[in-house]
Parts: sequence; C-alpha cells; structure tokens
Amino acid sequence: MRLFAERGYDATTVSDIAAEAEVAPRTVSLYFPTKLDIAQASATDAIERLIAVLEHPRRSASMAQSVVGWLHEESVHVDAEEWDLRADMYSANPFLINTATWQGAALGAASAGILAAELGVPGTHVAVRLSGGAIAGVLTHYTLLMRRSDQTAELLGLVQGLVQGIIDGARGALATAN
Repeated sequence: MRLFAERGYDATTVSDIAAEAEVAPRTVSLYFPTKLDIAQASATDAIERLIAVLEHPRRSASMAQSVVGWLHEESVHVDAEEWDLRADMYSANPFLINTATWQGAALGAASAGILAAELGVPGTHVAVRLSGGAIAGVLTHYTLLMRRSDQTAELLGLVQGLVQGIIDGARGALATAN
C-alpha cells in the first residue's frame, strides 16, 4: 500500500513489491494472483470480517448496530499504520475504491436478508439493493478514506445514524409507494 501511495498503482510493479518484501516476484504471485489483489488485500480482509458479523448465527443487532460494531472492532484487526496506509493508497489512487471484488458480491448477499427483514420486503426487492448500495457507499468512504485516528464515538454515531436513516428512508419510501 505504501508503494501504491508513493508511486501510484500503475507505476508500481509486482517486482517492486517483491523487492520491498525481500522475496521473489514468483512468491508474491503465489499469494496474490494479480496486482489488484495486492492493492485490495486489506479492504478484502475487512469485508470478510463484516460478512462474518452479518452472517453470525446469533446476531440479533440491527444492520446499523452490526455495522458500527464491526467498525469499532476493526481497530483490533487493523493497526493504525495499515489503516493510514490504506487511506493514503486510496487517496493517491481513487479509482481503486471502485474496483469490484468477489467479496463485494458476497457482502451484498450477506446483507440482503437483513435489509429485507428490516424493510419488510422479499430479498429480491429493488429496495434491498438500493439500500444496500447506499449503505455500501457510506462504509466505503468511512473505511477507505478515514484515518484510524479519526474514528471517534461521534463519527461512529454518525455512521450508525446514516445507515439507520437509509433503512428508515427506504421503509418510508416503500410505504408511500404502496
């Protein structure tokens, strides 16, 4: 992430990354099939942890509470240096924020049932996808652009309010449409 932040994604080669890690380029390729996989590794890990929270069999919290709980717990898994490097990398290479990974689709699937239940509609309803997309936008900007030192109770409360507001707004829009 540091090399991508300093040199840019396009200018950084797998050989550069291997040299920095003091391993052979082939070793890097064994762990990361593509350069994009390297760039997205930290975010991919975070998404996998959020999916685990949402799919936990004893999860009883609302979507908004689950998301904020996950954000709070991220400080256990991601140290300040990694969090800041992720922000620096995305700041220097904003197109990386929008690169789709299989985890994005998995996150959509994990959240669909929860959103459907909270909205009172089937999981296939367009309101589920629209709400999920709006929530994903909030989380993307929070987790990829904020520095860990910015994570305050006030900011987490704002995220919780935004996620709950998206759900409440969708619920209201559904009631008006019917």
